[in-house]
Amino acid sequence: MYRRLSLTLLWLTALPLAALGLSVLPNLLFWQCLVILLPAAMLMIGLAWTRPYPDFSAPDTIESTPIEDLSNPTRKVLWLNGPWEFRLDKEQRTRRIDVPRPWNTIRGLEYYNGAAVYRRLVKIPQAWSQGKIFLRCRGVNYRSVLSIDGRQIGSHEGGFTTFDFDLTEQLSDCGEHEIEMKVDNTLSATTVPNVVCWNNDGGIHREIYLETRNQVHINDAYILTDPDLKGRADIALMVKIHNPRLISHDYKIEIFSPQGALIHEYTIEGWTMQTLQHRIQLNFVSLWSPDNPVQYKCRIQVCEEGGDERSFLFGIRKIEISPDEGFTLNGKSFRMRCVSRLEESHELGLTQSLASIKKDLEAVKSAGFNTINLGLFPPHQKTLDICDKIGLFALEEIPVWKTLLIDLNDPAYQQAAETQLKEVILRDRNHASLLAWGVANDIESDTREARWFVERLVGIARGLDDRPVYITTPYTLHETCADLVDFFAIKVESRSIDSLKHEIETAAGLGAPMVISHQGVAAWRPAGLRIAGAPGTEEHQASFLRNFVEAFDSDASVSGWMLGTLCDHRDPGCFYSTPPFIRRRGLLNKGREPKLAYKVLSDFIAKGQLESIPKKKVRIPITSFSKILALGWLIAAVVLFINTPRTAALLAFDPAGFSKSCSDPWKLFLFVSVFSALNLAILTNRLFQTAPRRLIGSIDMPF
Repeated sequence: MYRRLSLTLLWLTALPLAALGLSVLPNLLFWQCLVILLPAAMLMIGLAWTRPYPDFSAPDTIESTPIEDLSNPTRKVLWLNGPWEFRLDKEQRTRRIDVPRPWNTIRGLEYYNGAAVYRRLVKIPQAWSQGKIFLRCRGVNYRSVLSIDGRQIGSHEGGFTTFDFDLTEQLSDCGEHEIEMKVDNTLSATTVPNVVCWNNDGGIHREIYLETRNQVHINDAYILTDPDLKGRADIALMVKIHNPRLISHDYKIEIFSPQGALIHEYTIEGWTMQTLQHRIQLNFVSLWSPDNPVQYKCRIQVCEEGGDERSFLFGIRKIEISPDEGFTLNGKSFRMRCVSRLEESHELGLTQSLASIKKDLEAVKSAGFNTINLGLFPPHQKTLDICDKIGLFALEEIPVWKTLLIDLNDPAYQQAAETQLKEVILRDRNHASLLAWGVANDIESDTREARWFVERLVGIARGLDDRPVYITTPYTLHETCADLVDFFAIKVESRSIDSLKHEIETAAGLGAPMVISHQGVAAWRPAGLRIAGAPGTEEHQASFLRNFVEAFDSDASVSGWMLGTLCDHRDPGCFYSTPPFIRRRGLLNKGREPKLAYKVLSDFIAKGQLESIPKKKVRIPITSFSKILALGWLIAAVVLFINTPRTAALLAFDPAGFSKSCSDPWKLFLFVSVFSALNLAILTNRLFQTAPRRLIGSIDMPF
């Protein structure tokens, strides 16, 4: 309440001051300026009283189930999901918030960018620790600083990758400790990303937990498979072990078939090093593919009582890329049919539930797509588990998106990008469904500086994994990085198939295999309207996307295509949409209900059916006509006021004097129509109750 009162007093004070300043102009009096500025002041006061402020007491009707999926029998896990104490950085009052969930889901904090503090008391059970205790976070956006019992422990940057802190010295058995995490989601020139096309939700938006491990434990395991396509496969396993004292231990390696049978067992005795390598050859292997998503299981154990172990699933498949043949999977030609999915929802923001992830991925699979682009930032790690299981290739990128050249040259930005790339590769490189790593999207890759930046990231990716690396670029003539990557996605925006084919012919000279990527077209009007087929309707979207797929699905000059996006999503830069701040290019709407384009593409890709799309005669609706008319009257009013301010002032404040001074009838009619109450009513109803109000309301100030 006090904020609304203070803002009201502020605007009431600013009104006479602004009128006083405006009255300096000739032919204007103070009271006239006061009347002219009064509507603007009333609008701002109205926004102050109708705009929601942080309301932590509002009932929470959104169901959120954290993905608590860890089942390692040799490690104890204490989940920290649930209620935490929460306060904004510039406030002293502490409130309650559930974790995981971004603070932008709180009413009144939808557009808050800044810092906030999370705090929670944790009691460690007696005899719980096994020697080492780690706090693991699956996603905190963007900067996080951890303190235990008031003492700062460490920090991390990056909003979408997993990280941990070693708290062995800070946490003791059977003790109560205060965990405090300060989170700041402010973006800058050195953050990755530094520009977003989604809501930059802040806070702890993925699961967080304490995990205890033995003094000697397995840190990481990486498996490489190389099938000969004749029934045999060479397997190389590399294991990193935490064993700083170099104590001698035995290690057992087991591999299980897709049916669960033990097909390989080997014990390494007396090993003291912190790295371990093992090579084997498997016979009669089943190869992973979207049509046959079979998975093997690998288990590594420390051979002692209560010894640590690590298990993971993997698939055996072979992917090759060449400029002439494009993609080959297990020796057969493979054409990428891809759609993009941005991991966010209107209810929970960046936070995901297992059910929502499954629903989206199954919708992609059932529509006939064989690949999914996981968006401009790394998704929840459970996403790739489901892709492995249902047979869906995935493209994963780091959020290096639309970065300017000046930022690419910044060492801090380069370090942030390299760190995030390493973290996501180390997390996800054992997934069979992971097709390629994306290192840059729509940057100024036609420059030498960008080439150096991409070359460094490509080197890091290839040093950590053997998968292909790609970039997405809009440049068809002066691209400098195409020879550095295994393939590239050419980003096109034209809605003419002939223009798109011309762009592909131009980009063919770059030499590398190419995938064509189109952002799609928006559909905010439902199917079946009287203007079916007009831009903005579902019929128009479905028609273009089907023509696009039909034109390039068999085009030998490209290795596949990529569409965006699966679902409508929030975008703070899309203030011109209806409703504002929603990007409406999805095949599904914000409630995950299919649009006409989803059905049309599903019939065409999965079933091979080419059905006609209904269209009707396009007519300009009355609502659009009234908006155009009101906007024209507004422009005319501004022009007339600038050219003849005295005549306009007479019309507003002295109608009798205006009629005497206006000799020409057409001028009289024009002035009266411009300033009529009807026009102002239409203008207010059609313009000031939609986008401008939300645009002004989205300009949030730190509280």
